[in-house]
Amino acid sequence: MGKIKSEFWQRVAVLLKKRRLKIADLARLSSVDQRAISSGIRLHTIPQSDTALAISDALGVSVRFLLYGIDDSGTDDELEQAIEYCRNSRQASQVLKLLQFLTPRQYAVLLDVFETWGLVIGETGEINLSGEKKRLP
Repeated sequence: MGKIKSEFWQRVAVLLKKRRLKIADLARLSSVDQRAISSGIRLHTIPQSDTALAISDALGVSVRFLLYGIDDSGTDDELEQAIEYCRNSRQASQVLKLLQFLTPRQYAVLLDVFETWGLVIGETGEINLSGEKKRLP
């Protein structure tokens, strides 16, 4: 947990420097008290969830990135490609191959897209796509 604490604020500091912002700028952009940000940086405390969200929004990154250094920026593009691929192919076997490469979030969104297409996704993971009944991995 200590590593996450220090890395959160290290990532904030790197982003501030990269964007040529000061703590006062971050406080103004995030509506988080400047003293709270300063003490978090100094004491390496993990902020409360609403503060972490406000800081991440102000810096244009995810809370996940600030906590763990995991960059989510490409996931939406990858998801759009997956949806487009499914829309174009409509071949269950091709779609099933694609699903193994998606993150859990992408997988959930894709299942929502399937439902908007009128597809029924059973509890056992079966879908009906282009007349082929296949089991999801």
